[in-house]
Amino acid sequence: MVVNLKYLLFIGISFCVLGSISCSEEKEIDSKASTAVSLDIEKQETKQTSDTKEQVVAEWKLEATARAKAQSQTEKDTNSTTVDSIKPASNQSALLTNLSNWHEKWENTPSMNAQENLIGELLSIVEPYMQPENIIRPATLGLKIDTYIGTHMLFSLLRKNITLRSRMFATNMGLGDSMEGVCDLPDKANVPEVLQRELTLLNLECGTTVMFSDHLLQVRKLSGETWLKDVSSLNTGSNEDRISEEVSELLSLIATWHLNWKDISQFSVQEDMITKLLDIVGSPGDILDEPLASEIQSYFGNHLLFTEVSSDQRYRAYAFASESGLGESMRGPCDLPAKEAVSEELQTKLSILGHQCNTVQLFNRHVFNVRKFAEDTWLKSNLQAAPGN
Repeated sequence: MVVNLKYLLFIGISFCVLGSISCSEEKEIDSKASTAVSLDIEKQETKQTSDTKEQVVAEWKLEATARAKAQSQTEKDTNSTTVDSIKPASNQSALLTNLSNWHEKWENTPSMNAQENLIGELLSIVEPYMQPENIIRPATLGLKIDTYIGTHMLFSLLRKNITLRSRMFATNMGLGDSMEGVCDLPDKANVPEVLQRELTLLNLECGTTVMFSDHLLQVRKLSGETWLKDVSSLNTGSNEDRISEEVSELLSLIATWHLNWKDISQFSVQEDMITKLLDIVGSPGDILDEPLASEIQSYFGNHLLFTEVSSDQRYRAYAFASESGLGESMRGPCDLPAKEAVSEELQTKLSILGHQCNTVQLFNRHVFNVRKFAEDTWLKSNLQAAPGN
């Protein structure tokens, strides 16, 4: 099988369309708010909000933190113990069976609320494996499970955010139940000027959610055809004796891009780098076989969607700072005020903005796992051969 060009084309077109919308609408947002707020968008400090309205989001965040701590401890233990001396958990096969069953259950559960409940069930399945004594082997399988969970969790969080935002918009517009779906938005010409900025932001977030929905389908398809079916399929390292010179050159270009991203902290520069990555992975066309083709698609999709989700949150923070009159007192997109510092009518927006900050935090960790898997498998030899390594 060759690389799915339709997927790459969809991602590329979506990126270009959202980019053009972002540029044109940014001017509109800037003209109304730039005099009132100057956000340091490069600062990544995140202030926790204790008044989350959705308890499930708080639980997800605690679980994600626990997983991060468990993985950090595992890495320390691995440094002092040889990999061969660490034995896989005896019931690891049961874990994969349970994950496969869960995989099918999600497929047969179209309801958003039911799928949200399934996230809790998924976390319960993997909870015993957060402990170092139950370490999952090979390590690449643990990373794959982490990214699999993260993808479903992030999709649910994004969908929850757009649902809450859309309901607020429908209420303010007096549309009631006339909006058939959360992204069944009215034309700009039919929206009062005071709500047009909200409509712009909703359109951006709907675009991101649609892109992530397609990405989730790709991740589930890849998982179902590889590690959920056969763990040995995770051996996707690039054996230079078996790949063409053209593929080797492609992987070398991605490896260089990978290292450059690691050294970049400015969000605006990261956004520009996405276009460069699209040029790299989009040019070879049909030279890649599976599962490498899907791994590269997933790698690109995760980096792209991270910048889109982060961008959506920054626009929201920008608009909130303007609307609340906080101006320069908000030094970063997640430097949120205390609940008591804002008016009652803005407290719901503050809570949802806090949810978005949590989502960006989780996504940042998710991208780390995606990159670590690439470093340990299909990019490994090319990274070792990269200049400076």
